[in-house]
Amino acid sequence: GILVYKNGQGTFEQNDVYGNAEAGIEVSTGANPVVRTNKVHDGKGVGIVVSYKGQGTFEQNDVYGNAGTETGVKLDWRVCG
Repeated sequence: GILVYKNGQGTFEQNDVYGNAEAGIEVSTGANPVVRTNKVHDGKGVGIVVSYKGQGTFEQNDVYGNAGTETGVKLDWRVCG
């Protein structure tokens, strides 16, 4: 999977992220990446998680078949707090 944290940045494009035990992509603790045109699928956790004041730009990602939420995306309440 992909983990961006501690004010990390970067651009993540056209990756095939699959079969993860946890989140396919996780953004936390002030990180602010650009995440676009990735496939995030068939994981045992949520497809994409944004938590602990994480931010980012997320465009045209295909998130499916993950065991987490129905949408495959989880925004933790601590994003805003």
